[in-house]
Amino acid sequence: MCEDKAIRELAGKLEEVRTAFRTLQDRSGELLEELTGMVPVPMAIFTPELRCLSATRTWLEAFGQPPEGRAEALHLHDFVGEAHAAWRDLCDAVLQQGIVATRRHAVPLAGGASRALLVHLRPLGQGDGAPVGIVMTLDVKAVQQEQPQHQPYLA
Repeated sequence: MCEDKAIRELAGKLEEVRTAFRTLQDRSGELLEELTGMVPVPMAIFTPELRCLSATRTWLEAFGQPPEGRAEALHLHDFVGEAHAAWRDLCDAVLQQGIVATRRHAVPLAGGASRALLVHLRPLGQGDGAPVGIVMTLDVKAVQQEQPQHQPYLA
């Protein structure tokens, strides 16, 4: 009798875990977007096909994309334009070899000027090491050095 109660309790806990896991799976896109929104560094996560899964507002702004846009509708080409083929080769190396890479990219600005960005690429893997995507971050110090510093006037 005592064993039956213990088995029922264990089965109940297992069902709670399954329900929580299904909820996480159902909300994975929302949770990813929420987590990305909390990150203070310009960052984007791409699939192996280089479709953007999520991006921070600062990442979108750095690449000239509207920050209120839906990052999931974008592809790496939307960020790097004509340089897409070279970026694709680098992303393939990151995914296939599991390397961490850094690349400079010039973002065209109005008036013919451009802003240089330093982008770090890292493979995003599962527990078994199989790559499921790429995390890209901007070197914030390099970006800040490129932008003029505006100090608020405090009276």
